[in-house]
This record gives sequence, structure tokens and C-alpha cells, in this order.
Amino acid sequence: MPLAIEFPPTSAEWTFFVSAAVILLGPLLVERIGLPGLVGMILGGLLVGPFVLGWVEREGVVESLGDAMRIEFRTPQRGVSPGQSAVVYWGEELLGGGRIVDALR
Repeated sequence: MPLAIEFPPTSAEWTFFVSAAVILLGPLLVERIGLPGLVGMILGGLLVGPFVLGWVEREGVVESLGDAMRIEFRTPQRGVSPGQSAVVYWGEELLGGGRIVDALR
């Protein structure tokens, strides 16, 4: 009787394991053929990501952040106040947003 095992798993532990494997093994593999280690991490991320093998889901990482977010700017921003809206985009894609609860200076 076959076991009912879902593959790939969708847990945070699986995402961490796959990410760690790419970070550790990617550079080792590509450096053997004379490429920089960073290329191995990029290729590994593309391979396990949502567009090839789908072992690490794109939306799972964002959802695991919870219902609060912290936004830090590289340069000081004027006029940020509690009650205003904060919206986060990746290119033209809306990632999320919410109401500003506290503004630190």
C-alpha cells in the first residue's frame, strides 16, 4: 500500500531546507566548472522556485510574515504618520499594504 506523502511539502521547514541547500551546494557545483559561486545560487534559486520545479512557492514566503510588517527607508521620509496607508509593490505587482500604526524617527 503506497504512502500518501505530498511532494513537495509546503512547510516553512521545507522552504528553509531547500534554500539552505541552494546556498550551500550551488556555489560548490558551479565553481567546479569555473563559474562564480553567485551564479550557482541564482541558477539554483531559479530551478527550485515557482517557475521551474515549484519546490518553493512564491506566495508562501510572503504569507509567513504574519499580519504585520515593518518598512525601513534608506533615506529619511517626511510626513509619515499613523493612520496613513503604506503600500508595497514589486515592480508593478502589488504585494500588500495596510494602515500605518506607528512611525519611528
